[in-house]
Amino acid sequence: MNNKSPNIKIGLFIDSLGTGGAQRQTVNLAIGLKSKGLIPIIIIYSDTNYFQEVLDKESIPVYYVKRRNIADPFFFFQFLRILKNEKIDLLIAMLFIPSGYALVAKVLLPSLHLIISERSFEAKTRNKEKIFPRKLYRWANYITANSKSQTLQLEQLFPNLREKIKYIPNGVHDQEYLYQPKENELTVVSIGRVSFLKDTKVLIKAIYRLKVLIPNMKLKVFWVGAKFDSNSEDCSYYTSCCEMLKELGMDNYWEWIGQISDVKTVLAKSDLLVHMSHGEGFPNAICEALSFGIPVIASAVMDHPFIINHKKNGYLVESGNLEGLVGALHHFALKSIEQRSQMSKNAFQTAQVSFSLEKMTSRYYQLIMNRN
Repeated sequence: MNNKSPNIKIGLFIDSLGTGGAQRQTVNLAIGLKSKGLIPIIIIYSDTNYFQEVLDKESIPVYYVKRRNIADPFFFFQFLRILKNEKIDLLIAMLFIPSGYALVAKVLLPSLHLIISERSFEAKTRNKEKIFPRKLYRWANYITANSKSQTLQLEQLFPNLREKIKYIPNGVHDQEYLYQPKENELTVVSIGRVSFLKDTKVLIKAIYRLKVLIPNMKLKVFWVGAKFDSNSEDCSYYTSCCEMLKELGMDNYWEWIGQISDVKTVLAKSDLLVHMSHGEGFPNAICEALSFGIPVIASAVMDHPFIINHKKNGYLVESGNLEGLVGALHHFALKSIEQRSQMSKNAFQTAQVSFSLEKMTSRYYQLIMNRN
């Protein structure tokens, strides 16, 4: 253990502890940093917490600061008070809005060391969310991104800050080989918000086509994630998906799981993850699937081609390409148990080499210990 690490208090600041990718990674990072002898605390301003049991087990405290609106001065005062009273040595802020608050705090508390982390891709985020925080990026000690594509984007946007910009891919806390394929069965899982961005409908159509191609195969699809398309909780896309399933006679083959904190229970009974998103920062769903030995069919966007080795640990399909998705599903469904198991072992090896919690934590630990 590095003798400088004990008694260093690390704040991890994010909007909530919902089931989103950034929220899962905040929890994973807190657990990983504690294992290295640091003292993590988590600060949120929405009282959603799907990880309370996990964090209680790890004895990692969570501070909830109520926020009435985005410019709530009382909230910000309480946030500053926690940073001071808890004697936070370094703050890690995830996502744009928390990063904005953290950067203002850094201006007011110059001794505070700050790492901010972008967790999405450029085209997805609205300008009004990122313009203000980015004006203050020079105040951060480091700026991290969890995808190669966004790291390159940041380097182009901020050439004067290149030395501060670091690529740190996600890490998965739980890695365990779970794969147990069965003859003439295919259980597919997809993880993400039910939305056009995740392209739920292309999977519905592809599963229908697969059922026609292999009528005797036992098929099941689990969709894990919120049933609304945006922060406004618009369920119209989900409703139209349900109507499509009914029209195609696919209701019995499809199950909406909703939001859950433990995706392991679903992945443990799945043969394949399908992730046909039109755009990603870095997909936790893919990381988690690979970490349990689940092969992946993914859209060929953003960082997916860096992760998926076509026909080795999964398949790459052009975004929105129904024929390509049907072809990949069909190709996998016809594999023998031995062939599926080999692809599964390749998937598991990918996760162990590239996406371990230890690797992610070690990279953040180095930044923390090298702070200026």
